[in-house]
Amino acid sequence: YLDYVTCGHSLGGNLAIHALLTSPDNMNIVSAYGLDAPGYSDEYLSHYSDEISDKAQKIHHYQWSLVGGLLNKIPGENYGFIETKPEAQSEFFDKHNLFYVEFDSDASVISSDKPDDLLSAEEAIHGITAALDNCDDELKMVLYQIPLVKYIGVCLEFVQFKNNAESVGTAAAT
Repeated sequence: YLDYVTCGHSLGGNLAIHALLTSPDNMNIVSAYGLDAPGYSDEYLSHYSDEISDKAQKIHHYQWSLVGGLLNKIPGENYGFIETKPEAQSEFFDKHNLFYVEFDSDASVISSDKPDDLLSAEEAIHGITAALDNCDDELKMVLYQIPLVKYIGVCLEFVQFKNNAESVGTAAAT
């Protein structure tokens, strides 16, 4: 083949993008698609900054759940948040499943705005992960013993508290 396209879901999407960025010059990867793929660390973005500058326009990142918003997006990538089926609205964690992606009558994904609850959860998780990166090594070792699920649970409790506080504040102001 003369041209290649890489594509994957979740970690596979992350790896599809990585393949594009690290491919040899004689391998013509024309596009990479990350389907709800997590992003990359600051160190990764710094290490591959030249490749990113050269190839970011070939990257297509479609997000529809919390997973696709983890870590950092590739600067300059073609990013889009897409619509999910109505039954996905009650599935915060399971929404990552490809089954929930909504397509139009032409079998294309449907662009959408990112919901506020997802924005809040991403903001909370980014805050926690940034704090972990910057805390001292002894505290970091203790915190790393706690399962990630507990971190996410704390984030979700924060989001729920924030949403409830905003609702109460709005009701009180009217």
